[in-house]
Amino acid sequence: MNRKFKGIDGENQVSRYLVQRGWDILERNYRYKTKEIDIIARKEDTIVFVEVKKRNTGSFGKGMEAVGFSKQNNIIRVAMAYIQKKHLSDHVIRFDVASIDEGRIHYIEDAFHVR
Repeated sequence: MNRKFKGIDGENQVSRYLVQRGWDILERNYRYKTKEIDIIARKEDTIVFVEVKKRNTGSFGKGMEAVGFSKQNNIIRVAMAYIQKKHLSDHVIRFDVASIDEGRIHYIEDAFHVR
């Protein structure tokens, strides 16, 4: 499976996971300039920005390990632009990471914060 389809498959799995837990998916693959957030979802007054990483094998480590400082900063920048554009500053904002490793979803709420 090529990278693009693997990414779409992972995002589909995580979107279903979120919807099953009562979240509404607001956006998928939201782009701002050259950066992107995989999933933006809402539940009551909380907006969550989700980075999805999928690994078919453990050869390259866990998916969550690929969300380092630089990636976090990119996600935060896109999220802040989204919040401003959509006038959502009165909502609780959270950054989560969904790691799909060898077919299992590992979902980390509040994985990182705005510094």
